[in-house]
Amino acid sequence: MRIPLKESDDFSNKINNICTKISEKFFTTMKPKIEMNDINVMLRDCTITRAGTFDIKNVRDFYRDFLKSLMEYGWKISDILSSNNDDLYRLYFQISKDVHKFRIYGYFGIQYHVLSYYKIDKRILEIKKEINLLEEKIIQNTNKISNVGDELIKTELENLGYKDLSVEGLLSTIFDNNEIMMKLEEKIQNLENKIPENNEFIKTKDKLISELSEMIIKLNNILPNCIDYNKLMQGEVGVICYFDIETIINKFTRQTDSYINIKGLNQDDMGEIINNFETIHKILDNYSI
Repeated sequence: MRIPLKESDDFSNKINNICTKISEKFFTTMKPKIEMNDINVMLRDCTITRAGTFDIKNVRDFYRDFLKSLMEYGWKISDILSSNNDDLYRLYFQISKDVHKFRIYGYFGIQYHVLSYYKIDKRILEIKKEINLLEEKIIQNTNKISNVGDELIKTELENLGYKDLSVEGLLSTIFDNNEIMMKLEEKIQNLENKIPENNEFIKTKDKLISELSEMIIKLNNILPNCIDYNKLMQGEVGVICYFDIETIINKFTRQTDSYINIKGLNQDDMGEIINNFETIHKILDNYSI
């Protein structure tokens, strides 16, 4: 059952209240870790601009320290996890704790964009000019091969007695006759071998592209927003923290049921569940001292 709980009883109100405080405290604790700083970068057209980024190491360092504190209070923790879909990234961790016949789950993380720029280097402009020049030469040679090849195919087919066939007929003849196709392919290959510089151009271009890729820098981009699960799924960026409480069906298989009978909770269950949430808030509170 996702918190906030929909019931309006005293227990639900206390749980909703403490979880809201945890979310707010986690957000205020995270804000300095995701503070954006502008740096000079180069765009694809080689113009220089300013772009914001934050240091993901600060986030990871905080996560490790926070997880260590949670472990001391008996929480089971995940590794620091990351995932991405194109340029949309998540860095998060999950926690859980069994309280009698109930299990508390917690999710803490950030969602952010990772954007690519070039570092500022005049060599980038030089590489792009070299690549453009090579591409022009490759196109020129390819067109030359194509034009000569067309004439070669036409002449070869005429020599084989296919002079008066339509274009469709010629193509059908080529594809239906393996011997003719192999013979033409061999002649085209020989023609391409007469212009070997094209291969060298392509190799040089690939090396330049590889050199260019080494000059790409990745910037982490985020907004100082506190987002919920729905906004997380919709791809909004920001800081997120949410909790679930479930009923344990089988401790050995860790099977749970998302339904909780709030009215069936006894005072001990309610007190311990609330205390565990208060412990998380207390740990986070220490970071703002």
